[in-house]
This record gives sequence, C-alpha cells and structure tokens, in this order.
Amino acid sequence: MVELATFLQVLVMIGAPIALARAIHERWPTGWRALGVGCATFVISQVGHIPFNGVVEPLLPAPSAPSFVIVASLFYGLSAGCFEELSRYAAMRWVLKRERTGAHALAFGAGHGGIESAIFGGLVLLTLVNVVILERMDPRQLGLDDATLATTRSQLDAFHAAGVLPHVLGALERLCTIPFHIAASTLVMRAVVEKRLRWLVVALAYHAITDGMIVPIGRAFGPNVLEACIVATVPFSLVTIALTHRALPKLARPPSEARPRASGAPIEVLRAEKTYGDVHALRGVSFSLRVGERACLLGPNGAGKTTTIRMITGAIAPTHGFVFVLGHASDDDEFLDKKRQVGIVPQQPGMYEHLTVRQYLELVRELYDRGDAPLEAAARLGLEGVLDRATTALSGGMQRRLALAAALLPHPDVLVLDEPSAGLDPVASRQMIEAVKDASANRTTLLCTHNLAEAEELCESVIILREGRVVVHATLEELRGKVAGRVALKAHGGLERLQTALGKLGHTSEIEDGEVRVVVPEPEQAAPRLLRALLDDGVDVYECHTVKPSLEDIFFRVVEKGDLS
Repeated sequence: MVELATFLQVLVMIGAPIALARAIHERWPTGWRALGVGCATFVISQVGHIPFNGVVEPLLPAPSAPSFVIVASLFYGLSAGCFEELSRYAAMRWVLKRERTGAHALAFGAGHGGIESAIFGGLVLLTLVNVVILERMDPRQLGLDDATLATTRSQLDAFHAAGVLPHVLGALERLCTIPFHIAASTLVMRAVVEKRLRWLVVALAYHAITDGMIVPIGRAFGPNVLEACIVATVPFSLVTIALTHRALPKLARPPSEARPRASGAPIEVLRAEKTYGDVHALRGVSFSLRVGERACLLGPNGAGKTTTIRMITGAIAPTHGFVFVLGHASDDDEFLDKKRQVGIVPQQPGMYEHLTVRQYLELVRELYDRGDAPLEAAARLGLEGVLDRATTALSGGMQRRLALAAALLPHPDVLVLDEPSAGLDPVASRQMIEAVKDASANRTTLLCTHNLAEAEELCESVIILREGRVVVHATLEELRGKVAGRVALKAHGGLERLQTALGKLGHTSEIEDGEVRVVVPEPEQAAPRLLRALLDDGVDVYECHTVKPSLEDIFFRVVEKGDLS
C-alpha cells in the first residue's frame, strides 16, 4: 500500500505540472519560451541558493539555542526569497524582453514551480526504486557491511512505518507550491512591466514569510502540520494571481515580428492588426499624426475605432503590427513615462463612487506625478464650485468636464478623446465642444466620435475606418476637393418647377433644407452659367449660392462606396 501511494505521489508531482503547463498554453497561446525560462531560473537560483545555505548554516545558532527559531526563520526565508525572486526579476527584465504579459507570467510561474515539483518527484521515484530493489533481493548480495545493513533495514522499516499520509501530504505540498510560484511570478512581472520595485518587494516578502515559517511550525508541530499549512496558502496565492493577472497586459507582440524604427510622431500606427478569436477587429491599420494635428477617427459601428483607441492608450496590444506613442510602444520600458504626456478622456468616465471632485483630481495628479493642483485643474473647466461634491453626484455633463479636467491636469502633449459629448443634452454638448476646442489648441489631438458636426468643428483632418481598415486619412480641405460641390437654388413658382427646369437642362437635382441642390463640378464657375440658363428659360430664381461638401457627405460616400472615386 505504501509503495502504491509513493508511486501515485510521483505521478502527481511530475504529471500535474505538465498538465498545468499544457492548460496554460492552450488557454493563452504564448509559446513555450516563458515556461522554459521559468524552469531554468529555478535551477539557476538553486545553484546559488543551496551552496550559500551550506556556507552560512554552520554560523547559525545550535538547534537547542533559544534564538535558533528566530534566526533560522529569518535566514531561510530571506535566503530563498532573495535568490528566487531576484533571479526571477532578472530573467523577466533581461531575457523575456518581448514576453511581458499576464499569460507569460503564468507560464513562467508554472515552469518555475513545476520543475521544482518534478525534481522532487524524481527523487521520490529514486527512493521508491531503491525500496523495491532492496525488498526483492538480499541486501547482503550488495556486499554491505553489518553497520550499513542495519541502517538500510532501519530505513526500510521507517519507510513502511510512515504510512500513506506523508506521501499524500508530500504530493499536495509540492502541488501547492506551484500556485505560490505563479503568484510570485505575476507580482514580479508587474514590477517589470510597471517599473515599480514595490511589487518585487511584495513578492520577496511573501516568499520569505512562507519559507520562513518552515522552521518554527515544523519544529513545534511536526512535518505533517507544516505541509497542511502550506496547503492553506493556496487561496491567498489564487487571489494574488487573479488580481495581478488582471493588471498585466493581455497580449504581447509576436517576438518574430521585426520592429520598425519609430518616426517619433505623437501617434503612429503601423500595420496594426487585432483579432479576438475568429473576429478581425483591425486589418493592417496604418496612420500617424504630426505634432499639433487635430484628427477625428470616424467609422460605422464595428469599424475598429474603440480597438484603435485602446491600443493607442496601451490598454491592449496589437496582435500584429505596432503602435507607437511619442516614439514608444506599450511594451517599452519608457512607455509609462511617455504615457504621462498623454491626456485621455474615456467614453465612460468611470468615476469613483466615494471620491469627491477634489480627491479625484488629487488621485490623478499622484498617478501622473505631475500637473496642476486640483483647484487650478477644476477652474479650467468651471468646476471650482463642486470640488467637495461626490463625483457620482455630478450630472453627466459635469462628469464629462471633470474627465477632461483630469486629462488636462498634467499638461499633456497629446490628447485622446473617445466620444466626449456622447449622451449629453444639447446645452451640455455645446459646452463640452467649446471646452474641447480650447483644450485641443496647440496639442496633438485624436477625437473618436459619431457626431460628424462635432468632428467637423473640432478637427482639421479625418481618419475613416471601414471594416477594420483605414480608407481615408486626409485634411478636410483635401477631402472636399475630391468631392463635387453643389449649387443651391430657390425660385418663385415652387421647388418642383425649379427641378423640372433643371432636368430640361440635363441636371439631376434634389430638394434639401428648403432649396434645390445640383451637383456640378467647380460650382463657383458653374453657378453663373446655370443661373443665366434658368433665367433665360423664364424661371424666376431669387437665390443662388454654392454649398461645400460637408463631412457628413464625405463620410457617407466613403462608408457606402469605400472611397471617394
């Protein structure tokens, strides 16, 4: 029975990590590199850790000394924590330069903890093989002397006397260290991605505390209770994994894709593609904004506007291609510093329920580590009178103004606005448009909106997406030059009579806004000729003027036909 339990222990300790690694790879396809680096990092950490322990352990107090438990706990905890977490950080920082996502952290931790479990599983297997061999042959055939023979028989008796429980707990203990290593890996990955060493300190402290409790608990209650305590750490590890994994990037660029040189434009998108399963949200999108350009991002629902905005702000990474903000991609070490120069007004402000306007602006200033005091930021958008009011008690228009105030607080070079006036009443919408117009002056601005009149008023250039592709990126004046203008006419006798007269002259017209409009090339030159012809035909025209193509005309023509031809 004990041999069977030991064999099952080996299967669990070796097979479970392999199954976990395959499950992570299938759920989040990341390749096997992060897993392999995690395995190698554990081995390397032990190469330094074990000899170090061997050198220092003789200097520790004797086990019978009163100070042994405290000193040994601190030593073993800090020793294991420092060697493993620092080696983990070094591997993620300098080896996995293009593999810094939550999925890679999971794979790295599975490799790190899995190889530890597998190594101990191999040692248990070796013990089992030795036991089976010794029990099926006379130890005297091995040429053992009497003392060694007595020791061997004593070890065999102890193996059987231990029973099944230690093997079950031993397998559980090793399995339970895998979530611990994955949790530590996600924390260290966050330290690398966010360039905040406090997460490395948290991982090191967690490792030190967990390993440090081995000595006092094992000494006081025995190994079985110790292993049960290790099992009890699993819920904490799982919560840590869930929370930290959500804070990490979701997708990294394939490492095989050659990275082009960034031009340094404020916003630059190169051959960006984004897929969600079988859905292609973006298909090779490329555009860049020059310094000070005010561009609007337009397109029907499902064209890829929100996905593009989310990639620019670093919320997601492209499946293929590249997105640069001020010369840096979201996986660059310098990206967070550059992102502090970008003001973002999201589609949904997402106010914190328990914060006042003042506290919210103070939080934004702390996150950006720069910018105006709350009073100055609020005064810019006329919010100084509501500084001590809860953010959720504000009207929709005031919340939008607060979101813009927060975006402008750090004096950004780039402004990204996603539907800033969506859902507002006409008065609040007009106020928001005026505020955005002032805010975008002398700033590179990208406005994503469905309101074409708003886009025409605020922007000088247009990017139109259709089915995940850029079909137009040009200035409004360039676009108007590609679309035929119109001549608008009014005449006594009714608009229908005017249409009939135009039809006789070979012109197709339509009635719009109480006037008849005729599409003609070069309307400024065509209008006098058209007016003379109508007057000669007896049509009493009393008003004639040209109508430039609106952004709405351009947009619908592009969306319906795919281009302006």
